Amino acid sequence: PFVPDYILNIGATIRLPWELEVSPYLSLIGSYYDSSSLASRASFGNYTIVNARIRKVVASGNEYRAKLGVDLNNILDRHYEQPWQFEDPGFSFLARLELELW
Repeated sequence: PFVPDYILNIGATIRLPWELEVSPYLSLIGSYYDSSSLASRASFGNYTIVNARIRKVVASGNEYRAKLGVDLNNILDRHYEQPWQFEDPGFSFLARLELELW
């Protein structure tokens, strides 16, 4: 009961000039519950969140490539009630530096 019926991510990666990648995607979350009791549980879920990942190559050589990336989560800043009086925090982001070696 605590796990959504489904979680589905649908998106695409668009490769642009200047070694820039943009990957918008939707996260679809199904129903879930706050209790295993059929008589007193509350239902949550059935919502869609808009996200994006953006990456840019900032350095490369014969044996490596470095990318600067940012994940934009819940771009529309939607707030969803969750079990036990929690709430989805809305928009958030994560920035990172990726290093690929070969």
